Amino acid sequence: MPNRIKQLLHAVSEMDLEILRESIDIECKLAQGIDGKGSLPRSLWDSYSAFANTSGGIIVLGVKELRDGSFEIHGVENLESIKQDFFNTVNNPQKVSVNLVSDSDLVEKQIDGKTVLFIGIQRASREEQPVYLHDNPNHAFIRQHEGDYRIQKHLLSRMFADKALDCFDDVVLPYRDLSHLDTETLRRYRHLFTVFNPSHITHHATDEDFLKHIGGIRFDKETGKTGLTKAALLMFGQARFINEEFPYYFLDYREVDEQRNERWIDRIVPDLSWSGNLFDFYARVVAKLTADLKVPFTLKDNFRVEDSPVHEALREALANTLVHADYSDRSAILIIKSPSRFVFRNPGRMRTPIDLAYKGNHADCRNRTLQQMFRFIRIGEQAGSGIPKILTCWKSQNWQAPIIKEFNIPTFHTELTLNMVDFLSQQVTEALATALGTDFQSLPPDERRIITLCSISNGIDHASLLNSLDCHPADLSKMLHKLTKQNFLHSTGGRYAAYTLSNHIHKKLMSSYRSLIGHNDSLIGHNDSLIGHNDSLIGHNDSLIGHNALLMRYKNLTIVEDLSSISKEKLDNFAEIASKSQEKARLTVSDMHSTILELCKEDFLTLNVLAQLLNRNADTLRKHHLTILVENGQLELAYPDHPRHKKQAYKTKPTQ
Repeated sequence: MPNRIKQLLHAVSEMDLEILRESIDIECKLAQGIDGKGSLPRSLWDSYSAFANTSGGIIVLGVKELRDGSFEIHGVENLESIKQDFFNTVNNPQKVSVNLVSDSDLVEKQIDGKTVLFIGIQRASREEQPVYLHDNPNHAFIRQHEGDYRIQKHLLSRMFADKALDCFDDVVLPYRDLSHLDTETLRRYRHLFTVFNPSHITHHATDEDFLKHIGGIRFDKETGKTGLTKAALLMFGQARFINEEFPYYFLDYREVDEQRNERWIDRIVPDLSWSGNLFDFYARVVAKLTADLKVPFTLKDNFRVEDSPVHEALREALANTLVHADYSDRSAILIIKSPSRFVFRNPGRMRTPIDLAYKGNHADCRNRTLQQMFRFIRIGEQAGSGIPKILTCWKSQNWQAPIIKEFNIPTFHTELTLNMVDFLSQQVTEALATALGTDFQSLPPDERRIITLCSISNGIDHASLLNSLDCHPADLSKMLHKLTKQNFLHSTGGRYAAYTLSNHIHKKLMSSYRSLIGHNDSLIGHNDSLIGHNDSLIGHNDSLIGHNALLMRYKNLTIVEDLSSISKEKLDNFAEIASKSQEKARLTVSDMHSTILELCKEDFLTLNVLAQLLNRNADTLRKHHLTILVENGQLELAYPDHPRHKKQAYKTKPTQ
């Protein structure tokens, strides 16, 4: 079982349910049975499948979670009978495809004099996924927020593909040959190969023989045919032939500035002006990513080193994105650069659980031939060491730890976010010390770090904090609970809880920043840092503290929280747009989505406001419409790093 789930499961005796829920995904089941004596609820198995197919979690039997997020303890009777029933079912392949639970994963706890049973479910390995029920793969579930949802067919097919194939890109395409490759791309690659491998036997080889040496051409023993591999086509191919093989293939690099209204200030996509293959994309994008990095002056052998660990980390992150992508999936490669952060998105989920990826040495690359091709020219690390290298680099800069997230709806994709947020900068620590005095200084070091991280983030969760601190997950949960009770922090509570500074601490901190930089909001020093207009903080080394969400936090957002606060003209306009939804109990999904997007075109609207305008239940609206539109990239959040924010609001993204 992944350490975090195992550690939290066996720390429940020291933690209450509220703390546990904020640390990990839990699902509460009454387990009372028809006679009230206790039995396994049928819905338990949907949650078992969903946890196994997503990120794991803990099922709690004998507890009811109320609508307000509080818990009602009922306890379970016939505990031994329930355990026996559980193991009989989970070990029956006709009912559950894989057993992921052992005796040690069931923990009993006495709460209010009643017995509660905790069952830890780990994420299944890719060879075990999808985990399904009733001997029918169509009965496979996935976790989305607090619900269990049946996996859609196109996602199920990607899971079975991951299960079946150790390597995606060594497949032979016998109908592809060198005429489908871009000659100039291959020439430039061969030049670099020669530079880094000066004694290799392929220097005078033909292109065909060279490709055979690097895995670009292969003989398939099963079919008896020879041809280009998928790796060669992706790495060196012409865009039109790549798209014939991979219909959803698309590469997108964007440079954005949160303070400007443009959707982007620079962009690279396949546009017929270049080959459109991976090697060309890498070369073009890595130059953009590192173009304006500040490189410390260092000498090696009397020559200036025009490189830094940050350069290396960005090259590693870009290569990782390209070699781990599922090019048969429906989403695109997307790279975003802004003054405050870098985002790397690839189609496909992680083939290694995120907590193991952070630790390294757990390699399971989706495209091993591509990975090898990059390594031949010194791009990319040894298998399994890429993420730890990036993590080490970011920590060496005192920047917020890299964040990896998986998304399951509407497509599988993975995002790596590298925030350039210096949480140990002199300005931040001085401001906190000035604002909080001995209350801050007397806290233990880890608690000071938590407050510092929360001060520069618009909502940070348990998992992200854990990557920045060297502590036990249960200990972190207790510290967060303590700091919230002491009113240092504000928590949204519940699943996916995010933490920010409490309001009175935030006000003190803003006052402290003003006193540190003077009252005229002018530049301090020479091009160093400033408190910009409307109190948005420009951080250390001219990078923004936080990203778009943090900027929004310090500005006067146009968020509509109450319909009574807007003009009659705007209210009439909203009413006209939402008239169909007001009049009809049922709308097609397409009509509902287009109505939501039109309502949110100009302003951020909160969930309650949208529910009023559309005459719909708020929970239903969020689960079945807003979440999907956000995942599709059609709606943006007012607090993107704080998805459960009490004042969360939605706005339509500009069309591309």
